[in-house]
Amino acid sequence: HDAPTHFDEGETTFAHAFERPHPALGERPFGAALIDALVGLGADRPGLDVLEIGPGSGAVCEAALSHLIERGLTPACYTRLDLSPALLHAQAQRCPTTRSLQGSAEAIPLPEASIDLVLSNEVLADLTAAATPGGFDVTALDGQVWFNVGAFRLVQELARVLRPGGLAYLSEFGGPDELPTETTQLDHPEVSINFSQVAEVAQAAGLTAEIVPLGALLGVNLDARWLSRASFEGLRCLSREYK
Repeated sequence: HDAPTHFDEGETTFAHAFERPHPALGERPFGAALIDALVGLGADRPGLDVLEIGPGSGAVCEAALSHLIERGLTPACYTRLDLSPALLHAQAQRCPTTRSLQGSAEAIPLPEASIDLVLSNEVLADLTAAATPGGFDVTALDGQVWFNVGAFRLVQELARVLRPGGLAYLSEFGGPDELPTETTQLDHPEVSINFSQVAEVAQAAGLTAEIVPLGALLGVNLDARWLSRASFEGLRCLSREYK
């Protein structure tokens, strides 16, 4: 019902914690740092059709779009895809020049070869997880209980909607050797991502996949000292104890 409160207190993502310009990101907000990284990987021309999947509070959209415009790379169209009408409304308040589209990341309601750049930040763990790989040919791990079937479907959809030469960015907690594991957030479960299996599905769909740690992709300064939004709840709890 309240996007800012949800992402401040219920589900503080990396992107939300670094929504504002930050020393760890060279005094840039997360969205701007992400665009700089993707421009270096080929998203370096104006007039792109951009799709952001699961934009949450709209923080990444706001910063990414602003930074694209600053760099002279204004998109032809920036579409936000989300299942939640409440979040779509909150995003539209922050990014009024963008397009809202309600739908599922596992069945993207867009035509073939219609998108140049896809951003999907910290969404994959919310998608379907199943006890079997659901017909996808992936290398199973010893003791694997969960398969990231929703992430596999999303990758297949990206192969359909991306234009030749298009670029997609997918991030989530997990890793190339991660055993997908259910974790409980404050109000819902999520399953961590095995990115090696996601890459296998991407390659089988005709895409080229590269797994890069987020810190390396964004050039995060791991030696910087700071308070982030993730510290705020702890400070609020401490303050209540001293009242």
